[in-house]
Amino acid sequence: MSGGVVSVARVNDLLAGLLSALLSTNQTAAASNLLAKHTGIQLKIASDPLTLELKRLMDMDDQAREEIDEMLQKEQGPKPDQPEIKKLTTDTVIEKKLDAVKNAYDDFIAKHPSYAKARIAYGAFLNEISHEDAALAQWLKAKELDPSDPAVWNNLGDYYGHNGPVTNALIHYAKAIQLNPEEPTYYWNLGTVMYQYRHASGTFLNKEPIKVMDDAMALYRKALQLSPNNFLLSADYAQSFYGFPKPATSDPAADSKTLRQRADLALAAWTNAYLLARDDVERQGVQIHYARWTMDTGRFAESQAALNAVTNLMFKTTKDTLLKKMARMESKATNAPASPSAPIR
Repeated sequence: MSGGVVSVARVNDLLAGLLSALLSTNQTAAASNLLAKHTGIQLKIASDPLTLELKRLMDMDDQAREEIDEMLQKEQGPKPDQPEIKKLTTDTVIEKKLDAVKNAYDDFIAKHPSYAKARIAYGAFLNEISHEDAALAQWLKAKELDPSDPAVWNNLGDYYGHNGPVTNALIHYAKAIQLNPEEPTYYWNLGTVMYQYRHASGTFLNKEPIKVMDDAMALYRKALQLSPNNFLLSADYAQSFYGFPKPATSDPAADSKTLRQRADLALAAWTNAYLLARDDVERQGVQIHYARWTMDTGRFAESQAALNAVTNLMFKTTKDTLLKKMARMESKATNAPASPSAPIR
């Protein structure tokens, strides 16, 4: 590697080896703490003035964003008598706060142009305020300055995952994992891009899209193994089971068995998410998914039990739709298969 450039062939080999290792193990679905995806950089406690100065700047950045978030939340409250004037005032204050942070980053980088971590942090700030091209420029420079920092590879993976090309996202996430194989965020991000862009990823990896999806699920499981308490990650993994096509071969019995097996895996994933849910809204949202999967495999008693637990009005429309669907399915069913599992309680 030279100047932060990685050959596509080498990274393709890296991806293939990584996926092979993941798929050779039977990893259980768990979930993880909410991962901070702000800058991805970690500043070790240090007494050198440069690190301390950057930390103060990042603290200023965080404080400005918190204050802006509070202002925007207040904007969603009762409307004032003169909403146009109020909004103009709020926008002006927000703009001034962001300009102050941006100017501070510009001054810092002007004094320390070779400090890669500062450019990673500045890129994250620019990306948050929708200056994506400017963020890209900072991250590319940071990669040139310090190609051994996994955070910048991950952040560039994020950029390419949103803006293309997808192959660049795969390359950068894979390199981030190579540099720090203990960071769950990197596996999560790579799995997400492969899952969402399964056809492009399949072309790059020379695999069928369904195989790419299997690989993506293995990456989710690896992230869950490394960070086992995150509801969002657990729910993201469970949600991904919806993307698999229903089996449709010439053997209906085999198709039914495959669907049942996939449903059992999905239900196990949603049960795990339920156990990690942070409030009753999240728990009832999980019940909706549990009801869908049990219903689609003819386990109507379990589906009914899950829907009975959904009482929040925000789910009323979805719940009513599912109840009507189940009524139609039950009227057509002759024999509902016995259930090997118990509903969530």
